[in-house]
Amino acid sequence: MDERHSSPRYRALIQLLRTAEDLWNSSRIFFERWEISPSQFNVLNLLYSAPEGMSQSDLSRLLIMHRSNATGLIDRLERRQLVRRESNPTDRRAYRVVITTAGADLLNQIFPHYFAAADRVWANLPDTAVSQLLDQLQELTAHASAVAVAEATTTEPEKDAVRPGRTRRSRPPRPDLGSTHDATPWPSDDPLRTSDL
Repeated sequence: MDERHSSPRYRALIQLLRTAEDLWNSSRIFFERWEISPSQFNVLNLLYSAPEGMSQSDLSRLLIMHRSNATGLIDRLERRQLVRRESNPTDRRAYRVVITTAGADLLNQIFPHYFAAADRVWANLPDTAVSQLLDQLQELTAHASAVAVAEATTTEPEKDAVRPGRTRRSRPPRPDLGSTHDATPWPSDDPLRTSDL
């Protein structure tokens, strides 16, 4: 076996991916009792922190997803009357998404269970260790974002070898990262940071 597979950095990265997958799957089970998905909770959580509402493009950017996917989430939440679309008085072509009273009431039902579950996930890990891990994860996120942007704009030698004389076109960053995405860590008080449990 390649000795790189036994390096701490490689094993830590694989464990991080497994942890993220386990947390996401656990969150799907957790939110089933309220008949919402983790992604729908993310939308409600962001709007709960912005009573004046948000544009769909802002929601897409904060959720790190393509605008068409955000549209589907908003449509489903609107059918349940948990959010509503309001026209933008300064731009007739745009609208703002606003959480409804029913949506806020649902989140207020969820929050006590949500934060209790978060505490159970951390178990007996001290706050100092949690804070240190948060700083490290933010730094890792910045590095991963920089790598993604760099990889998206470079050629792939193995594909060039398949087609001699041809150079693979540079690709723009993924739509969900956006062309203006940088490698700056999100602020620690961002509501999305705690919304995927």
